[in-house]
Amino acid sequence: MSTFIERPLRGTVKGRPRQMIYGVGINDAPYFTNYIEESGQKRRCPFYSVWKSMLERVYSPKHHEKYPTYVGSSVTPDWLLFSNFRAWMITQDWKNKELDKDLLSYSEKHYSPETCLFISQAINKLLVLRTGARGKYPLGVSTSTIRGKTYITAFCSFNAKSKNLGYFNTVEEAAAAYKKAKLSYIKELASKETNPKIQQALLNIY
Repeated sequence: MSTFIERPLRGTVKGRPRQMIYGVGINDAPYFTNYIEESGQKRRCPFYSVWKSMLERVYSPKHHEKYPTYVGSSVTPDWLLFSNFRAWMITQDWKNKELDKDLLSYSEKHYSPETCLFISQAINKLLVLRTGARGKYPLGVSTSTIRGKTYITAFCSFNAKSKNLGYFNTVEEAAAAYKKAKLSYIKELASKETNPKIQQALLNIY
């Protein structure tokens, strides 16, 4: 399988000014960050792809319309220059993982070397469920009606598997059951994690 190859900029292309990314980012790569092979296959620098996606989440109004949780997020000034972000990313365990700013510092909403890590998709999905309550009932708790009678239920959906945790007399009991199931899943993920920093951060969620 063909992979991305850094093709150096030359001649007039090298001296041509590049457009700012989302009005703030500067792509100073000395190579083409994306190109099309003779076969028609599109190739994009993996470092550039992650960098541009980060800037989109923070600085794109259209992205904020679809994902309002990113409103108020920020990027450290050094990372507005692509080469600085690339230099950091090269030192990370990034392959087949996703850039995250929430595991280490959930409240800051800030992208920086101190607050970011590359984590697995399973952990990233778990962080989406980090909020303690949503809507009328706590996360993982809902009601269902069977033969005209309403029951309080708890359910979880981790690792693409959904499980009904049972029926309960009170919302508090159902919430406790969900929290117990989630904690068990967090411990399972932590036990498989090789990065001690990520492992400890997972265990600190509860």
